[in-house]
Amino acid sequence: MSKRAKINAEDAARTQVVLGAPIFSNDPNATFQMPLGQKNLAEPMRLQTRNPQELYRLLALEYVAIMTGLVRMRVSFQVALSHRHLIAPGLLEKLTTFLRVPTVNFPEEDPQASIYPRDFVTWIPGKLLLVPPYLKPQVKGVSVVKSPYAVGGRILQRQDVALVNELFDPLEDIPEDDHLGFSLACRETCADGIYPLSAAPIQPLRQAGLRVGLLPNGIVKIELPDGSIIYAPDDHPDRFCGLLEDRRGKLHLIVDPQIYSGVDDIYAPPRFGPPETLRRYQEVCEELGITLHVPSRLMIPASVCFWQAPDLRVLLTGGDIEMAGLVASIVGDENLVTTKTPIMHQPAWNKAGIRCLIGEIPSWLL
Repeated sequence: MSKRAKINAEDAARTQVVLGAPIFSNDPNATFQMPLGQKNLAEPMRLQTRNPQELYRLLALEYVAIMTGLVRMRVSFQVALSHRHLIAPGLLEKLTTFLRVPTVNFPEEDPQASIYPRDFVTWIPGKLLLVPPYLKPQVKGVSVVKSPYAVGGRILQRQDVALVNELFDPLEDIPEDDHLGFSLACRETCADGIYPLSAAPIQPLRQAGLRVGLLPNGIVKIELPDGSIIYAPDDHPDRFCGLLEDRRGKLHLIVDPQIYSGVDDIYAPPRFGPPETLRRYQEVCEELGITLHVPSRLMIPASVCFWQAPDLRVLLTGGDIEMAGLVASIVGDENLVTTKTPIMHQPAWNKAGIRCLIGEIPSWLL
């Protein structure tokens, strides 16, 4: 990745859409983790098959559906590449040789960021670049901050508004190769029943002139490999809600109607059900001038994890009629594209929706 010394005004406004590397988890023993209110939508996907080859095929079909959706939107994009040994033999050649999909090399330090470019960096054009610890761009004219919100799934940002959860999960930031540290933290959590959380580090966001809304952390149900079940607060709001800008420049938040919040003990159900949680979301939205929308139900897991391009167009999973109608009523029918294949296995197996696989990276960083 290039590191330019100075960022001019034109470069500061330019971003490149990047689709994640075509690496698909196909481990049938992977831990099941899903927003509590969406577990009944995801569980059938887990029961459909446990064959690694079939899981790979299903996840690849959904990946192609997202890629095709971007093509139908006429979005110029590149595919992130790193850890090529994890890409199925022949797949990369098909993408680059036959489909002529452009690619961009990503750092090898973080495979998750290559698969989910949303979690590589967070860029508020012309104001702030939030980066992970391993990235050290030397730039002038823009504030560069190492932050948990470099993981873009932790922040919903549009215009001068940033929505984050009240607390963030430090366990997620333990390096993947630190197996001892992660295992120790998990054992301590399970021993005392208290999930370790830290206050949202939002000062850099406010210093950049953003209006910040603190949302209650949604609750996920986690089924561990030993069969035990825990309830944990999640710090990725895009698993529970999606932020949209309409044609008049007004902001809208669509929230999972079955969102829970508040955990005192990871072995006990959440403290607050959907009515109480949604009331708190409404309060945050009112303070920021955001219109709150709560569909009667979700039909596809993580359907609120859609992607909106800078020009307002939206890529949404297929298969959720009510969500499609709601989004279209906000952005207009002409600005909505739904995937031909519903994106169901990605959230059920990989905790990821469409937004996770797509990132807007500053062009001068690529």
